[in-house]
Amino acid sequence: TLPFLGSPAFVNGKVIIGNRDKFVYCFNAEDGELLWKTNTGSRIDGSAVVNKRKALVVNMRGDVNLINHENGEIIWTYQLGSGVMKSPAVIEGRIFLASTDGNLYCLSK
Repeated sequence: TLPFLGSPAFVNGKVIIGNRDKFVYCFNAEDGELLWKTNTGSRIDGSAVVNKRKALVVNMRGDVNLINHENGEIIWTYQLGSGVMKSPAVIEGRIFLASTDGNLYCLSK
């Protein structure tokens, strides 16, 4: 079993957390039941950022994934091209990412 390094995110009675085994897990906060898990393709070291419907999760391959936290479906993916070890920040519709290539990236519409 691989470790959970990021902090869990809590939303709508669910706990969402990424693991070094490449999966994002969603648990029922009340009883701990696994509701879903989704493979992102690479290990996840940072914490998810959540809102009422979606979770933003980054991985060490450099994938930025927007996941529907009702069912675990990946809604949108952007390939940054360089790994992201830490949690993203979301400010006024922009996603900020510190990459292992030493750069700070900002994604927006």
